[in-house]
Amino acid sequence: MSARPKAARISEAALHKQVADYLNAVIRPPSVWTTIAHGGGGKIRGAMLKARGLKKGWPDIMVIAPGPNVLGIELKRKGGTQSPEQREVESAFHGCKAWYVLCRSVEEVERAVAFVIKPSGRAT
Repeated sequence: MSARPKAARISEAALHKQVADYLNAVIRPPSVWTTIAHGGGGKIRGAMLKARGLKKGWPDIMVIAPGPNVLGIELKRKGGTQSPEQREVESAFHGCKAWYVLCRSVEEVERAVAFVIKPSGRAT
């Protein structure tokens, strides 16, 4: 009897692309979403973003829906953990009565979005 092959680990970048494809398919006006591109580009790009006001710890994706409802989605591959700054931002979201979720799959994102936005695009 042979051992089951391990499931391929998906990179965070690949997960982000899959989630973007999903959100493009399901988010409709008046609801909107965007990604916040924190990483990549090296020290010079990082310094430029910091000078423009980018703060550490913000979630990868923001969804805004009527209500108002704000949903921050932090994407992590399996085994990935939040930084201290990400945990601080999560606490700030909760303190402002905004939604914040850590997701490791498109299915987890689907559940979070369904909780905040009805299929018509209206907030719950």
